[in-house]
Amino acid sequence: MDFGAKGDGLTNNNKAINSAIEAAEKNGGGTVYFTAGAFLFYTIRMKCKICLHLDQWAILIVDKEV
Repeated sequence: MDFGAKGDGLTNNNKAINSAIEAAEKNGGGTVYFTAGAFLFYTIRMKCKICLHLDQWAILIVDKEV
């Protein structure tokens, strides 16, 4: 599923990332994948049985809260 995260280095993806994590948790766990890009966020709320997978050249960057 695509939750709308943009790896453009400008968009704060907090809602998209946490929505993906919550959806995976509701399905019993899983992996949230990040393609190549720079993903801004300010808080990731990890859940049980969730993995984050970053493809080559994918980076997570802490942003200020909006």
